[in-house]
Amino acid sequence: MIHRGHDYKIPANRIRHYRDIVIVRPHGHLYPGYGHFSRDNDAFKWLAFTAITIKLLDNMNEAQQREHEAAQVRATSAPIGETIYWKEGGASGSVTTTREGTSTSGRYCREFQHEVTIGGKKERAYGTACQQQDGSWEIISTGD
Repeated sequence: MIHRGHDYKIPANRIRHYRDIVIVRPHGHLYPGYGHFSRDNDAFKWLAFTAITIKLLDNMNEAQQREHEAAQVRATSAPIGETIYWKEGGASGSVTTTREGTSTSGRYCREFQHEVTIGGKKERAYGTACQQQDGSWEIISTGD
């Protein structure tokens, strides 16, 4: 996902591959897995969400970043419009699935909105992801 109105050049050391999934962590800590899943194999369905571009992730510790990611995991199956809140230390935020539908190729898709707050600073990002045949998610569009 791209933060509203900004394109980021991502350093090569922040891009890697697992199976056929491109794992991009433009901000925050570099570690395997996603959310409460500490290994890529356990987290492969959600690894594409590492591309979320929220600059405030740079100001979060790993526990805070993993709580944000765990909220994203829960949002993939939450009812439309339900906001998943998270809080860890001095950071907090939410992930909301704003709508769902089917792509022209028949894949199940959801649009997500993220919000992160640290020290009174708030940042938002949003985009759409579709499920692939193996159950993993692929980011297909970003908003600005």
